[in-house]
Amino acid sequence: MNDQVTILTKDLVKWFRTRRSTVAAVNEVDAAVLKKALETANQEVFARAEQDPEHASMGCTAAVVWMMTDGYAIAHVGDSRVYRLRRGRLEPLTRDHSYVQELVDRGTISPKEAAVHSQRHIITRAIGGKPSLQAEVATGDFEPGDTFLLCTDGFSGVVPEDQAERYLASAGRLQKACDALVEEAKKAGGPDNITVALVRPHFDIPTRAAYRIERLFPRFARLVREATGLSCRKGKEQS
Repeated sequence: MNDQVTILTKDLVKWFRTRRSTVAAVNEVDAAVLKKALETANQEVFARAEQDPEHASMGCTAAVVWMMTDGYAIAHVGDSRVYRLRRGRLEPLTRDHSYVQELVDRGTISPKEAAVHSQRHIITRAIGGKPSLQAEVATGDFEPGDTFLLCTDGFSGVVPEDQAERYLASAGRLQKACDALVEEAKKAGGPDNITVALVRPHFDIPTRAAYRIERLFPRFARLVREATGLSCRKGKEQS
């Protein structure tokens, strides 16, 4: 898998660098923009696989978080996940593209049954799997203290969400927390490709103050929004 991951990473970094200066706010990052990034990477990986017999049928999952000045945008393909820790609670921001997730959606099995299902590793979408790709994209806002967790199934498949939540809620330095989570996955018998990344947005003092006012005095904040149309919350979740 290393070859396709290297290709994907290089393509995504190149793509985002060329557009960083033209997209400054999360409301400009719509589904078409992020989907285009993953489609470009998908085409490159698929083309390499077609050209080299040794790489035939290669593919990989993807989870991307794009931090902007007023919120975030995420895109994902396959069963790599993005979580957000907010006020001590870990919540998933992505939904797996997998066979067992489809069974859960249809009500055939429960989420607990899906976690131990013999076919839980079968994914229905992947970078490089087909000539065309359909990625899922969402946008939202962030608050001071929010922490975003990106991980592969080598982590999420063996470390329960409540355990990851406890680690992150008490974490100080992100690197230390990241190392600890990877070690927990190894101890739990993570099969392969245990990847964990943590991101915590930086807030300046005025922005932190604005969020605190909005949380402590919601009625006052609402009156300000109605009178001025201004708010420190600009992002909105999409599917």
